[in-house]
Amino acid sequence: METPKAGEESRIFQGWVEDRPVESRDAAQVRWENAWSLANNARAIAQMERQRVADTGGEAAKLNDRLVSHMKPDAREQFEEVRVLLAKLPEELTSAAYRKLLIDYLTKFLEITAA
Repeated sequence: METPKAGEESRIFQGWVEDRPVESRDAAQVRWENAWSLANNARAIAQMERQRVADTGGEAAKLNDRLVSHMKPDAREQFEEVRVLLAKLPEELTSAAYRKLLIDYLTKFLEITAA
């Protein structure tokens, strides 16, 4: 299998980043789907960091900025907390460390969904 070129890798990860918040009359649906998009963006951008893939043209950052600018005021901080958590994952985890990571991640995700 061929290794993707640097520009292709960047475009793949950038393609994962959402830039539009969900719009609905259902406030719960909006909170949950926007939390998913924020967490997904954090995962994509953290993966870029972990794999040392350049954010060509700052596109992923721009897309994420558009998303969080339409969310609640603490969305940027919440994005950053999730991104850091995911970017700093150790290569190997014990089962106890994995359990703690899941608890930390899910706790943060639930905070994001809070009204």
